[in-house]
Amino acid sequence: MNLTPLSYFVIALICLMGIVHQWGDPQAFPWWRLATAAFIVGLAYEWLRIRNSRIRVTAAQAGAWRLGQPAEAVLTFDNPDEAPVAVQFAPALPSELDAPRASRKVHLTAQSRQSVRLPVRPLALGNFSWQRLPMRIKGPLELSWWSSNQTLGTQLTVIPDMLVATGRASGNQQAGLARQQRPGTGQELHHLREYRPGDPRHTIDWKATARTGGLVTRVFGEDQHLEIMLILDTGRTSRTNIDGLSQLGHYVNLAARFAEHAVANEDRIGMVAVADRPVAVVPPTRGARAVTQMRQVLGGLTTEAVECDLLAAAVELARVVRRRCLIIVLTDLYGNSTSGRLMQSVRLWVPQHLPMVVGLVGRELKTMAEQPATEWLDPYTSLAARTYRQDLRRGAEGLQRLGAHTLIARPRDLENQVLAHYQMLKVQRRI
Repeated sequence: MNLTPLSYFVIALICLMGIVHQWGDPQAFPWWRLATAAFIVGLAYEWLRIRNSRIRVTAAQAGAWRLGQPAEAVLTFDNPDEAPVAVQFAPALPSELDAPRASRKVHLTAQSRQSVRLPVRPLALGNFSWQRLPMRIKGPLELSWWSSNQTLGTQLTVIPDMLVATGRASGNQQAGLARQQRPGTGQELHHLREYRPGDPRHTIDWKATARTGGLVTRVFGEDQHLEIMLILDTGRTSRTNIDGLSQLGHYVNLAARFAEHAVANEDRIGMVAVADRPVAVVPPTRGARAVTQMRQVLGGLTTEAVECDLLAAAVELARVVRRRCLIIVLTDLYGNSTSGRLMQSVRLWVPQHLPMVVGLVGRELKTMAEQPATEWLDPYTSLAARTYRQDLRRGAEGLQRLGAHTLIARPRDLENQVLAHYQMLKVQRRI
């Protein structure tokens, strides 16, 4: 029970009446006692009314929740009683969901139902239980708030992100659906262009050459179907929070969306999730089955407090892949790029496969590295940020010298940069 301002005013008035009675005529009628009795009776009346209140609350998800994407939880308050009522509640959502924690008020009219939408942002995959809703109801005399916690027992599910959910299918997706172009191959003529040194002689269009007076090459359309393997780091560094979401969360969302891009291009795609050992393996597959398998596995991934062993992933990949493929490694490049395991893995893959190592960097890194010093600790913070950035750059250069492609991107740019690089490699026939 929590008294309202009205109750405190009544209590102050009773005290004042008592003081006046004591200082005045002691033989006069003690009105303050009558007021006290009325106040107590009023509280008892409210307690009985709230005890018999039939207010019920139910919770539900507003559509499917995607990891890291804004969503809504819906609370429905049902008041079947004949009197209006005011309710105050605290959301008390699971810690895996980022949501406002401040209390909110709802005013329900007689025999009414009202829904309240709570903005949430899922930070972890899986199923979470929303068991109770701490709330209190204002008494009909507005003397006090009375606790009336509701049991919800609602199961909340968070799944990997999807292209159709975010509407972020970039222009790179459309580019990837286009046919690859190569001089003198394929079945359908795509276009004519000026001859370039190195073009095969049989690709020259002699009729067009005679008309223009210069050598002209025929370019045909060719469908190119690749094999792609994603390697996800689920070790301890994947717990690091970058731009509001763990690194594993960013990896999972990229893998889920990239699988849809690959399937749209009719490429085969698979995955190896690795901690100190391979924890999940999806052999390369084509079509809707590949997306379904990937999403099922991605939805169950969690971080582990161990060092990631990428060499174990390389051994597992050699077991499930028999042809040249594009290997996209999603891992923390800080300190990892110069470690023996990642270097050994890249040496195992090159030149048979084409590895692309992808790392993340947060928006605050540039700010910390370049901010002017205002406090005594700022120069050390700036130095640490610059050292971190230099380590990332040196690691990326070392991997490139071994034959790997490297990308270091902000989470908001990660998908577009990976897709652009993937498309560029396809156009250049590097895979």
